[in-house]
Amino acid sequence: MSELFTLLSALERRNLKAHAHHLDPVVMIGNEGISKAVLKAIDLQLLAHELIKVRIFCEDRAERALMAQQICEQLQTHLVQHIGKLLVLFRPHAQKSKIDPTLPYSTANAAVLKPSPASVKPSGHIAKKLLAAGKTLSKRKSPPVKDPTDERRNPGQIAQEYRKAAQRASRRGARRAR
Repeated sequence: MSELFTLLSALERRNLKAHAHHLDPVVMIGNEGISKAVLKAIDLQLLAHELIKVRIFCEDRAERALMAQQICEQLQTHLVQHIGKLLVLFRPHAQKSKIDPTLPYSTANAAVLKPSPASVKPSGHIAKKLLAAGKTLSKRKSPPVKDPTDERRNPGQIAQEYRKAAQRASRRGARRAR
């Protein structure tokens, strides 16, 4: 099994481990072991992602190591890491590889792999109760702005509102000056 680690340099393995740190296992291998379906699932995930985690639900350590070796030999993958029941596997794409094992992992490199939240358009979500009633979500409307020169109010009310506004402004200024 040590020859599987020699295909990658120590630097490449370290960088790939950093890339795989935030990943969750995408394939689970049960007590039945490796089957054609499991190998096909691992192969599809490697085609899609290049770097994946696999969880093996087997209690025997030697058997898990043997399974890891079989997977790597049959699918021509690199075993990046084998800790407990988790395997990290890497197989670069032939034409365009998203992950360069020689480059260290950084958030700038991760931004290439994941779309930014700003680029993802929000979905047109409508609450179920509103949808059932045939209504849609509407934006909140702000209350209408009171015009101090409104003709419907008498001059005494307008003067009182101006005084209150001036007092509020002076209180705000006093708070800021502290």
